[in-house]
Amino acid sequence: MGEIPRKKDFESKSTPFKLENGQNDFVLDDSALVVTTEKGLIVIPGCSHSGICNIIQYAKQVTGLDRVYAVIGGLHLMKLDSCTYKTIDFFKKENISIFYPIHCTNKIVVDEILHLLNNTDVRISFSGDIITL
Repeated sequence: MGEIPRKKDFESKSTPFKLENGQNDFVLDDSALVVTTEKGLIVIPGCSHSGICNIIQYAKQVTGLDRVYAVIGGLHLMKLDSCTYKTIDFFKKENISIFYPIHCTNKIVVDEILHLLNNTDVRISFSGDIITL
């Protein structure tokens, strides 16, 4: 999808990453893949440095489609904080059917997603797994 616009005010406001000169590296070249299917969009972020909500929003903008069927990839969520809870609220509103939170998503966040997204099929997966939708 190319560079992801950062429009959500609660995402991607700080970063542990640094450039060689010591300045913050917000990974502006963060990107993701979106696949269109009859069931809806499948959004595949790498690490969601630009924010998973921003990525989903941009996937919908790029494709012109509104239904997100599945999200498979890293959510870049490490702790239960306001950003995480706002993100989970966003997921609820999107009514995503299947979630595979993988790389760079802390187990406590995955557990909270499992707990709070009652109508979503949240699946645990690891590198090398084959995913069939």
